[in-house]
Amino acid sequence: MKNSPMLRFIFSLVLSAGFLYGFAQQAADSTTVKAEKDYKPSMIILGYNAVPLIRTVFFSGSTAQNGQVGIDFANNLLMVDFGVQRTERTGETYSYINEGTFYRVGVETNVLKNVTDANSLTLGLRYARSRFSDEMEITDDFGFGEVTINTANDVVKSRWWELTFGLNVKVYRQIYFGYLVRYKLYKVNKEVGALYPYDLPGFGLNENDTSVGFDYYIRWILPFGKQKQPVE
Repeated sequence: MKNSPMLRFIFSLVLSAGFLYGFAQQAADSTTVKAEKDYKPSMIILGYNAVPLIRTVFFSGSTAQNGQVGIDFANNLLMVDFGVQRTERTGETYSYINEGTFYRVGVETNVLKNVTDANSLTLGLRYARSRFSDEMEITDDFGFGEVTINTANDVVKSRWWELTFGLNVKVYRQIYFGYLVRYKLYKVNKEVGALYPYDLPGFGLNENDTSVGFDYYIRWILPFGKQKQPVE
């Protein structure tokens, strides 16, 4: 797709990651002693996504919550995201309700090598699944009086993959703020009935084959055990 905005977006992310990685390498402390990678976890990550909360408070028709947990191993993070979402869309002749849950599991690699705390600049991959139900009600006059038509899916299952780019910065003691950009692709829906879903919890609009998401996390990072030394 020539000059696609999505391709330009991905290209910009790659350039940004490369620039920041090069800067971090140049700024690394040359006196740091090289050490073998330690794959034992040294911290637990608890995160809450503020974006769904903002949408719930300030935008009608959307109710959602999203959290995450994770652990580190070597210079990587094993992350699990989970959430619930309810969306209501209404018009003069129709109403649509979608309600379900989703989760994502994946690994992020911190490209910042010489860090003594949990600050991170990450590139990652996640596998995601969603399970939801939806219902559409249409009321209109089709020429012989007002008629109401109901169509629903009891259970729809969806899955997709995500490429992620994130930044996590310490703000006070064990509290960190950070964002995560998700490029969602390879979406597959199963058990779809007569109603074609409009929304997919955790993904976005079903009519799109790919989707981009932006999350802003407030994280509480709990260190435990012997703390790791910076690894080059």
